[in-house]
Amino acid sequence: MPVVTLYANRLEKMLKRDMKSIIEMLPYIALDIEEEGEDYVKVEYNPNRPDFSSDYGIVRALKGLMDIEDGIADYKQRKSNLKIKVSKGLKIRPYIVSLLAKDGSLDEESIRQIISMQEDLHNGLGRRRKKISIGIHDYDKIKSPLIYTTAEPDTRFIPLGESREFRLDEIIKQHELGKRYGDIIPNTYPVIKDAKDSIISFPPIINSSLTQVSSTTKNLLVEITAIDLKRAEDALSILAITLHDAGFKIESVEIDYANKKIVTPNMSNRVMNVDLSYIRDIIGLELSEKEVIKALRRSRLDATIKNGKVRCMIPRYRFDIISDVDIAEEAAIGYGIYNLEPSYPLHKSSGNRDIKLKFIDNAREVMIGLGAIECINFDLISKELLHTIGLEYKYSVEHSKSNEHEILRPSIIPSLLQTLSINVHEPYPQIIFEIGKVFEDQEEYRLACIIASSDSNYNKIKSYLQAFLRGLRGIDAKTISSRHPLLKEGATASIIINERLGVIGEVKSDIVEAFKIRTNLSLFEISLDKLYHLSK
Repeated sequence: MPVVTLYANRLEKMLKRDMKSIIEMLPYIALDIEEEGEDYVKVEYNPNRPDFSSDYGIVRALKGLMDIEDGIADYKQRKSNLKIKVSKGLKIRPYIVSLLAKDGSLDEESIRQIISMQEDLHNGLGRRRKKISIGIHDYDKIKSPLIYTTAEPDTRFIPLGESREFRLDEIIKQHELGKRYGDIIPNTYPVIKDAKDSIISFPPIINSSLTQVSSTTKNLLVEITAIDLKRAEDALSILAITLHDAGFKIESVEIDYANKKIVTPNMSNRVMNVDLSYIRDIIGLELSEKEVIKALRRSRLDATIKNGKVRCMIPRYRFDIISDVDIAEEAAIGYGIYNLEPSYPLHKSSGNRDIKLKFIDNAREVMIGLGAIECINFDLISKELLHTIGLEYKYSVEHSKSNEHEILRPSIIPSLLQTLSINVHEPYPQIIFEIGKVFEDQEEYRLACIIASSDSNYNKIKSYLQAFLRGLRGIDAKTISSRHPLLKEGATASIIINERLGVIGEVKSDIVEAFKIRTNLSLFEISLDKLYHLSK
């Protein structure tokens, strides 16, 4: 989890409260206190709140709960004359968004906060710069207009922190940041140039020393290049509100693509409508309309209520709010978690573990007893992973924010193959299993096991299957020859106990090679739901 260092002198100046009362309030905006010093406190924030990646964002939230300011934070933006032209042939990182922040001042701690926020955005929203990369420049050293284009590998400029010119291909091969991020842009050299043909940025690697920001900088240019336009705009909204809070005047920039023009940042508020009864049910309190509106305003949102519907206005940088339950959570935070009083339930009862989950735990214990290592993967996987192995799917995520979480997996097998592919450096044999949900004709729990070893074959995996079934329920299964897109013909069978429960067999050689696994694979996958009902 990312950590932010907050200094007492800055917080007390911005909030006009003593540090003790500030620290007491931090947990109520979901910040975990990691360390307290004489003049600072380190807090851990959830990555879904990137607006908390600097003290400016944290102060903005605290002002609401401490009744200093409420409602949507004041934000003003004007239009600049700056234009950025995007070359038509740009394909690797085709998107760019930008803003100008003018007439401000930065001390050393403000610079540190902004740089820290920049890196947190790189690592979180940017997925270590793969999705987005951010450049912050001294605008007074730049001649407009700008162009986002590609350059030849022998093009030279002086990178940030260096004293001599480097060729672009030298930066990729020799510079620490080039070696770390160069594989994001294979055999391509995207650059941002100004009207003097000076390179100001080589994204996603490094900026130019020409535009280095210092404590004397008054005007900033922020540019974000990306493979995902929405993610870039999300990050830019965080930077826009932060620099606005830091005292800069924000100006928009026109981006000229070959087929369209856009103006960034777009900081328009959005609206969500939620039933008032839903908010009351989630919080567990019969709050009045005025109390709900006040609570949302203390969470730095805004709201009106009509005919039992809450019309909630959400600022652009709060893109973490995506569903009704998020609005209810903000109302609870604004009401004050410290105001909630615990109460006993109306009916006396005691909890007990679900019988089916006990059965699944027993299955897990049997597999561990057989020497298999348990893996835990997400139920959501990528289309690319399924395409690699040729499996069909039925359920996908609409407007997924990550191409790694696009499909509700139809089988556990792809997840285990991916696990093996990223552990090829580990010695063989490897025997791994996973218990989890799959989504084929219906949602069900399954168990899958893979043996990766030079002697892995049908007979070996079948011995594990039979040992598992005997250890779990003292039963055997029949195996009847069948076909499966991942398994070798003639070494594949259906698992039968009164009905078909799963599949067993040896993995095809081309699938093994596709995942760069260096040994033989055999596997089985079985429905625990069907096995549970069968054995009741």
